[in-house]
Amino acid sequence: MRKNLYFIRHAEPQLKDGQKQNLTVRGTRQARQRALQLRRLITQPESTVILHADVPRCQETATILALSLDVPIEAAALRLNYADRLVLSDFQSKYSLYQASHKKLGIESPSEYSARIEALVRARGEQTIILVGNEVPLRILLTHLAKRPDAMLEHATCIGPIFISDKV
Repeated sequence: MRKNLYFIRHAEPQLKDGQKQNLTVRGTRQARQRALQLRRLITQPESTVILHADVPRCQETATILALSLDVPIEAAALRLNYADRLVLSDFQSKYSLYQASHKKLGIESPSEYSARIEALVRARGEQTIILVGNEVPLRILLTHLAKRPDAMLEHATCIGPIFISDKV
């Protein structure tokens, strides 16, 4: 059996006091659209699990997917360790800021983060895994997988636009 991993960036969140919160109406529609796409791809829902970052927008996106697909859902440690140390200025990309300053700020490196998530995925055995997370961690994983021909998976798929904008 082939192990499948699907990457889903959380749907559009509301902004409250500059912080991302629960999904907007549009975000709810986006999550439902992703569920329809996944439904066509998931051939064995009984061996599928959704793992989501422990933030409201990821949990809400994952819940919509889980209800549509009838698969279990679990919170997982998908956030970058110490990512709260990233402070953006106007028009700055979180990803480019992360790349430039993760060492200086003591934030988990791309290889450390990828290794941690790879261990999480490997521990799931043959399950199909849907990861619902934030943009920067998903970009790190996708970049890391693209550079490794011996990557942790035989098949990885990005559903929908992970990178809605480079300005977050």
